[in-house]
Amino acid sequence: MTLLRCLLMTCVLASCGGAVTHEPTLDSIPPPAAAALTAQAGAAAIINVSREMEHGRELYEGAWMEDGLEREAKVTATGELVELEIQVREVDVPGPVRVAAAKSLEGATTIKYVKLKGELYEAEAVINGKERDVTLTASGAPAAGDGEDDDDDDDDESDGDQD
Repeated sequence: MTLLRCLLMTCVLASCGGAVTHEPTLDSIPPPAAAALTAQAGAAAIINVSREMEHGRELYEGAWMEDGLEREAKVTATGELVELEIQVREVDVPGPVRVAAAKSLEGATTIKYVKLKGELYEAEAVINGKERDVTLTASGAPAAGDGEDDDDDDDDESDGDQD
């Protein structure tokens, strides 16, 4: 009888949404947000959609692949682009950014580069088992307000991505 009761409770919770969470889809987010993410992805298929709260704002993030590289965009419910991240190949990163990243991320065996909104680049690496990143201008200077992140903790209230 206990097993039957557990199964019944699981079914009730699932139907009420109490114990089961569902990832959003383009069809389930506000139409302006879906349209903005679709416009950013162009012909690429959006492979992941998520809803996040950052600094008291509800944001929608879409992720897709283009030419084998990751792309992500965050938009508001009204479709305003808040963040754009485009992974770039090392050969496509300005020389001063590569030099500054190598210096800031000393000890990294591999550095991943992401072009951000504006003329900013984020260099990401794992050093001694910890994720590190640094945000740089195209000239290789540290971006205003960038403190190098040298731990796995996220400073953001939801997922660690910064505006």
